[in-house]
Amino acid sequence: MAVQRASVLGHVQRTGSVFGRNVSTPQWITAGLGIMVLIVAGLITQSAWTILIVGLLTFGGWKLAGHTTVEGDSWVATRLARLSASRESRSGRSAWNRELGLPAAIGPVRELVLRPSGAYDDVAVSLLHHASKRGSWDKNSGVTAVLEIVGHGDGLRAVEDSNRSAARYGRLHSLLASGSSPVTQLDFETKVYPTNPAEEEAYYASLIDDRCPPSLRASMDQLSAQAASSSETYRSFLTVRLDKVAVEERHGDKVLDLDGFVGAVGDQLREVVRRVEAAEFDVVNVLNPAQVGAMVRNLYVPSFPLDVPAPLRRATDGWSWPYEVHPDYVLVRGPEVEDPMTGQKSSDWYHSVATIPLDAFPPHAVTGRWLAGLVTDVHPSPIRTIKVQQKLLSKRETRQRAISRLTSDRANMAADDKRARVSTGESEAAASVHQLILDDLTHEQAAGVQGLVHVAVSGRSEAELLTARQQMNEAAEEIGADRLKWHRHRHDLAMIQMCPLGKEV
Repeated sequence: MAVQRASVLGHVQRTGSVFGRNVSTPQWITAGLGIMVLIVAGLITQSAWTILIVGLLTFGGWKLAGHTTVEGDSWVATRLARLSASRESRSGRSAWNRELGLPAAIGPVRELVLRPSGAYDDVAVSLLHHASKRGSWDKNSGVTAVLEIVGHGDGLRAVEDSNRSAARYGRLHSLLASGSSPVTQLDFETKVYPTNPAEEEAYYASLIDDRCPPSLRASMDQLSAQAASSSETYRSFLTVRLDKVAVEERHGDKVLDLDGFVGAVGDQLREVVRRVEAAEFDVVNVLNPAQVGAMVRNLYVPSFPLDVPAPLRRATDGWSWPYEVHPDYVLVRGPEVEDPMTGQKSSDWYHSVATIPLDAFPPHAVTGRWLAGLVTDVHPSPIRTIKVQQKLLSKRETRQRAISRLTSDRANMAADDKRARVSTGESEAAASVHQLILDDLTHEQAAGVQGLVHVAVSGRSEAELLTARQQMNEAAEEIGADRLKWHRHRHDLAMIQMCPLGKEV
């Protein structure tokens, strides 16, 4: 009997840093600065009281730098974020509208368009060129494009077929992470919307033959009502990020002007589409500027459908409705529309974003469908987006990281043995994961993937949003994730991360 293919995601609860066990890097920085001040103060004042006071302040700073919240975040960073949010709220900077330009978190971006010869605007390809951290369009800048995809799904497929699909998915990452590929990141996202039960029930009723017996029709009506009450609509997209320098290097020493660069990106994008389809994804569409803008607009105001981009013309036109930042959500002031399911009129939309931290990934081996519980098994269905960001790393870089971390893990294990200290098992677990990575790099067609999972939920009221958040927390527990980390005071920045921009991990 075939065995279901499984993967170990690398769940490791690590503590401390390269400086020592259970000692964080901020603590060592605090200690270093404190010792420097202590030496200088001692030489200048030559006062025991001054040395004592500085020593006590250093010790207090050391303890404070190591203090964490219940969620494991830095207590100091959390308090600073809260103070910053409060200050922005009092000064009016916590609200955004179109007159302020694009949200600052997007960064410098310019819109490029790839138009195949003789093509209309509807089939043009949107290319967003993101500047580097220094604001340059040259080195370290990147270009993103968005594909709409449809997966074949597993359903009742045989284990062999499911394993073959999983292997092809892994092969896709390995090929795109090779040194010859300019692709640096893949962002897979699925948008889920509840459908109108009345419309779904009417559709199912239209499929029933009028000549069927009454008892059979009653049974079919009952099944139709059950299916309609839990029906959902799914749309999946893939954002591809390419490195500018790597794209140009594929064309040798030839200096490319802007048109030449756009054409070069188009060549690489065609190769990506071919490899994505070989991995058993159907590429339905490569989005044009207006369609990318419609994705952004739909994220902030879900009452705007994805398939009706008008009157948008550019991707950046999607940021058009004002919003306010609150501690637990972003409030978007959209147009007043009537909910087709409830008949209720509303204009405001509330959004929250969470991330599954790396140390909250399931500690056990999982199949390729481990996130299905967040996508398909949440009832009643809230409006939600599940996004998996995958930064691609070459074999060489991944091997260097794994060797460095494995060395650290084994050093911690040796220190436990030397001091006859009872191990918590963390170093052993980390070592096994990093050893597994090295084995895969050596014996399998594997490359490195640094991943993050994000979840965004939306509601027409604060109460509806809080209910959706609780539903997603419970769904995360069901799939084995330790927790969802909701981005308190920073949901506006997290919403930018949820946009189809390929923001780097």
